[in-house]
Amino acid sequence: MTGTRSRTTANDAPPTADRWNYTLATDKKAASRPSSFYTDPMVSKECNQFKTKSYASIRRGFDRGHLVASSMMTDSPTQRRGSHYMTNIAPQVSSFNQGIWENTEVIEACYRNLQRIYTWGGIWYTDNSNDYFLASHGIRTPDFWWKVVLTKDDSGADKIISWFFP
Repeated sequence: MTGTRSRTTANDAPPTADRWNYTLATDKKAASRPSSFYTDPMVSKECNQFKTKSYASIRRGFDRGHLVASSMMTDSPTQRRGSHYMTNIAPQVSSFNQGIWENTEVIEACYRNLQRIYTWGGIWYTDNSNDYFLASHGIRTPDFWWKVVLTKDDSGADKIISWFFP
């Protein structure tokens, strides 16, 4: 991905993203959501997931969950497409992805239009028994997701909100 955020990092093997950060100002809304997911052309084949096919095709109840939300990357079509690279995707339980995780993205969207926001996030892998996508996609199933958002209020004081989800 390009822009003011860093690329996700990848562990040695299997290729799994584990943390990210980005800085955002007012939403420019200059790019629509891509209709698909893509391998990342900026990393080697070994560091990409094996396929872009949905996780639900392997195990029902799982989505392709964005690490850096697609809705945050709207400054350009290139940036938005980058948010759909599989290096920015990990298995997420559907109700979590479309529920409380999406709520964190809504909060970010509100705050970014008031003041610049700085976001850090990550995923932890602690339970091998639920790694349903290792053979099909080459990625483990995250067991914990976390995010921290920093902004400032009108007086310049730091305001921080954070989440840690099992």
